[in-house]
Amino acid sequence: MSKEKEMLDLCIQLYDSTTDSKHKERLILNISQFKDKKARDKLIDIAKNDKDLKARERAILMLGEATSDEMIDILSDMYSKTDDSGLKGRIILSIGQNKSDKATLKLIEIARKEENVKLKKALIFLLSQSKNEEAIKFLKEILEK
Repeated sequence: MSKEKEMLDLCIQLYDSTTDSKHKERLILNISQFKDKKARDKLIDIAKNDKDLKARERAILMLGEATSDEMIDILSDMYSKTDDSGLKGRIILSIGQNKSDKATLKLIEIARKEENVKLKKALIFLLSQSKNEEAIKFLKEILEK
């Protein structure tokens, strides 16, 4: 086993054995530095299932740094399955970190359905930063209402 895999395994073991929020936060950051499926899967597990809300939020933000289409799908799925507006806000920010057309279209899709005013404002702000034609068209629609 390589040293890197050993370090990742150690970080995961430490994470699973601690209840201290500060330690969890540091370990999430450490786990996110490993560019490997096992690390990504652990972050997804934390984001979806951890009882510590701050840990879930941190994991969501770290997942947003992965700029793949697959990660947009995973984050979108998490968004649709949570009622917690704080987590939804983190997910919106994470998707917004990805500047791809797919991410922009997902933000538009979420904005069309979102009823929470604070979240809708965050979505509109992120979309206003985009040069994507669909985002511009969506913002014009809002202004014309």
